[in-house]
Amino acid sequence: DHSKCIRPDLPAYNVVNQNVTFVIGKDLMPQGALYLWKSFLSQDETKSVLFEKQPNIIPQHGSFTLQLETDSVYTISTLNTAQKGSYPSPPACTSFPVPYKDTFDSYKPESEAKYFADQTGTFAIYKPSSSSADLVMRQVV
Repeated sequence: DHSKCIRPDLPAYNVVNQNVTFVIGKDLMPQGALYLWKSFLSQDETKSVLFEKQPNIIPQHGSFTLQLETDSVYTISTLNTAQKGSYPSPPACTSFPVPYKDTFDSYKPESEAKYFADQTGTFAIYKPSSSSADLVMRQVV
């Protein structure tokens, strides 16, 4: 029961490895191999493995089966150019600018505003239909 959902509270359950068969429609059948990557997300982060290349998949008669392991995320692609990414070190820690003020006028409509992160729903910059030239941020449902 270590792979718990955050919400809602659920009764106890067991998570186990399982075999999953994928059936590919004629219009989506790849010309060659499918490429597979796996990430193992361990509770002990030092044992996690991210975006590790797995053997290619050759569909047989329009389908293939994978054994999906617990605490793992799989990526299947027709592209063979994927690779494990990298990122720069984060910037130095600084204090948040308080008080914070933004008119949202420097953003394009339907874009996201700096320093805002959605928890549920979505927020986007919006130009009201009134004659006002001011942009606002609104919740989009």
